[in-house]
Amino acid sequence: MDGLSLETQLKGVQEYAKRHKLLIREHFGGTYESAQTDERKEFQRMIKYMKTTKHKISKILVYSLERFSRNENSIWLSSQLRKLGTEIVSVTQPIDTSNPAGIMQQKMLFLFGEFDNQLRRQKSMAGVKERLLKGDWCTKPPVGYDIIRINGERKIILNETSKIIKKIFLWKVQERLPNELIRQRLLNLKTNYCLRRIAEILTNPFYCGM
Repeated sequence: MDGLSLETQLKGVQEYAKRHKLLIREHFGGTYESAQTDERKEFQRMIKYMKTTKHKISKILVYSLERFSRNENSIWLSSQLRKLGTEIVSVTQPIDTSNPAGIMQQKMLFLFGEFDNQLRRQKSMAGVKERLLKGDWCTKPPVGYDIIRINGERKIILNETSKIIKKIFLWKVQERLPNELIRQRLLNLKTNYCLRRIAEILTNPFYCGM
């Protein structure tokens, strides 16, 4: 759950198990992996454990359903687990999934989690777009540029390597050199760029303003 430490979430799960006299066979999580994707290492480790363990797993305890999954697969996965006799239990959202009303309530919470994900993604993309329109690059710039901070603001500046990048473009545009000859000239300048790297540079629109 956002804003809560992993220790708080673990304690909540353990206390629930103790109150309901449940034996915890294995712990999963304990990391800050996002629940937006089911490719999380700990999530995959849990699925593998479910498939290979000899023990009957009746419940998967989570602090909240958001910590289990926040994508479109959550409803399908919870349905598959129920068919295997395994119930997903949120210790902070008591829901009885032994009846249709409880199952529907759980599905709604999964959908709200996915909806919240989409809203966050939309806001994030809007922020990135706004920064790009202002001329700010949100991630690490390509080779030839450095990032410095002036009065707390990020500024992208040319570094010494930019001189090499300019030469690559001049050789290509003015002399129409093939990439192999460009690579050989770079070697003479003690710069070892493979053909793939040269091709990536020549096709990167970021360099249009260099």
